[in-house]
Amino acid sequence: MATPKEKQNLKSDKRDKIEVEEDVIATLAAGAVQRVPGVYKMHGSVVGDLIGLLGKEAPSKGVHVRFEESGKVSIDVHLEVEYKSSIPQIASQVQQEVRKFVESTASVEVEKVRVFVEDVRPAE
Repeated sequence: MATPKEKQNLKSDKRDKIEVEEDVIATLAAGAVQRVPGVYKMHGSVVGDLIGLLGKEAPSKGVHVRFEESGKVSIDVHLEVEYKSSIPQIASQVQQEVRKFVESTASVEVEKVRVFVEDVRPAE
């Protein structure tokens, strides 16, 4: 169960309340990343990779979401890019896509998106 800091409270009236869980935001961000040309795949942790061997890959693999004191979210994306791709161009597009998709689908304000390119792989 998420702690209050791991949820984003959305605007609502005094009687109703809408909260978006950290895992939901991570899943939305991962979906946005996978639509960017030149991204080979998301890069997860060792534990996530072991779980993937069991055939159960987490939809938010390679994404970490933090709720800031400002009420906004910061998103870290770890990925691998295709060989001979422009890393700065891919990273910039990932930042734009993640910000736009998360803000429009979850009504959550994104403070920053950090992209970490962990490896380069030949295109399939």
